[in-house]
Amino acid sequence: MKRGSLLSRFCIVFANHFVILFSGLDPPSNITKLESTHKSLVIQWNAYTGTAALLGYQVLVLREDDVKKDITVAPNTTSVSIENLGVLTEYCVQIRLIATEAGGNLSDCFFVSTDEFHGKL
Repeated sequence: MKRGSLLSRFCIVFANHFVILFSGLDPPSNITKLESTHKSLVIQWNAYTGTAALLGYQVLVLREDDVKKDITVAPNTTSVSIENLGVLTEYCVQIRLIATEAGGNLSDCFFVSTDEFHGKL
């Protein structure tokens, strides 16, 4: 198979649509942490302002190159709450656009950590 051919691209099914994700659309920008606890994070990013028909965003949460969470959110959503994480643990969060005409590139890793636990056991 020729490198970069349609069949070798990463594909997903989103809202009953077959969507092809490939190089094309820039990833969301200005990824920031809004909140954190010892077991959760709230991440925010800038909304997509291009002309492609946006179906949503894919948010990947990785730890040591292992995907811990793969979350898809609606196109009008620019933040996500990520629950059931490890205490005082660093994660890499990457976000990409999901669109019908073209797919999005993954953002660079946004490194973020959960908080220390300060309660009683």
